[in-house]
Amino acid sequence: MKRYIKNSVWLLLEKITKLAVAFVLIGLVANQLGPQDFGVLSLGLSVATIIWAIGNLGLDQILIKEFTQQKYPDSQLLSTTVICRLAASALVAIPCLIAIYLAPALSPEHKLAYAITIGSVLFYNFNSYQALYQAKSQSSHIAVIGLSSLCISSLVKIVLLWNEAGLILFCLSAAFDIAMNLLLYSLYPTKGAVRVRLSAFNVSIMRELWRPAAPMLLCSLMIVVYTRVDQLMIASLLGVAQAGVYSVTIRVVEAYAVIPMLVGTAFFPYICTKPDAEKVRTYFDIVVFSSVATGLTVWAAAHLAIPLLFGAEYMQALEILGISMLAAVFSVVGFACTNYLVAVDLGHLRPLRLGLGLLMNIGLNLMLIPRFGLWGAATATLISQIFASWIGNALSAKTFECLKLQSWSVLTLGLPGVNRVVRELLGERVSRTKRSNALQPQSVPSSHVIEPGDA
Repeated sequence: MKRYIKNSVWLLLEKITKLAVAFVLIGLVANQLGPQDFGVLSLGLSVATIIWAIGNLGLDQILIKEFTQQKYPDSQLLSTTVICRLAASALVAIPCLIAIYLAPALSPEHKLAYAITIGSVLFYNFNSYQALYQAKSQSSHIAVIGLSSLCISSLVKIVLLWNEAGLILFCLSAAFDIAMNLLLYSLYPTKGAVRVRLSAFNVSIMRELWRPAAPMLLCSLMIVVYTRVDQLMIASLLGVAQAGVYSVTIRVVEAYAVIPMLVGTAFFPYICTKPDAEKVRTYFDIVVFSSVATGLTVWAAAHLAIPLLFGAEYMQALEILGISMLAAVFSVVGFACTNYLVAVDLGHLRPLRLGLGLLMNIGLNLMLIPRFGLWGAATATLISQIFASWIGNALSAKTFECLKLQSWSVLTLGLPGVNRVVRELLGERVSRTKRSNALQPQSVPSSHVIEPGDA
């Protein structure tokens, strides 16, 4: 247990620092660009995220499991994954770029902005390296690389802000951030470093990974569409400026969700080795507790940060922040459920529930956005997330056990599991202290010491 906690601490250290700095810079960028241009930047990145959900091939959690179990050589597994993901991303991105070029309603500046942000998806492959380090509980490498990339990208954004740069340069900056991550991961010096080589590509590994990955690909795509469809529909129904305001809420929610999801990822190997009921219950409790605790903290901080950093034009985002944060809590609960289903080889059951939830979300958006605006979009997401991430597990007898474990964790806020972990850690500390005392040489009482003259 201590190993997994140490692993999560490194991940959290890197992500919290990165998110705090990035949030400040994004606020200043949004303030400088205004809702219209910031909406274009955010929409382009949203489309890139949807493309990556396809190019990702649903392999994130499966990769961690495979690297942990070590059925294949690391070099072959990593190389096969990176090459497949790059090819899949390119196949999806190229038609999108052609469609943007042919779109008559877009200005040349907006066409170029969308092309840059969508093209950046080709550099998203650094996730493959992250899976390797997480499986080996070497998250310190992720922290070092992430913080190094943060320093470089922050300096670039500060220079652009200082010179009052426009939309195109900030789009290039966003693409540069992603490319820098990939470059640092591929060149990072580690003991026994694993490098991507075309010669290490293994077709049999690709086929073996595809079986469990196919349903997870569908899941990850639907999850990403969940978080992006509101923004796209708002842009279509209410305009790009309103989408820019809504994207501020999305930024806050994404910043929040990363932390409990990282906790869930760091503890995922804990249930991969032996997914018994006690371990799974503890896993759900830890994820739920971290999501609630982090959510309350971020919600309070956002009420101070948004007016200060983003400005008066984005104050409407605060009206829907509470609903969106609650929806994100259930999204994290669904993320933990997906990890559990992967661990017990039931990942193929997740897409049906997600598909129904996505259809529910789109239908509610069509009804609520024209009438209630941004509030309607946030409410639609909340209702559909509750179904897709939690209640929908009642649809199958095989996932009903997961529903019970989730319900217990949600109703207790994860406190029992956190209490068990704390007691376990304290017990380990007491045991180490006792062993240390037992190994120390015992002093001989003074009455039994033999003086030289006594012989």
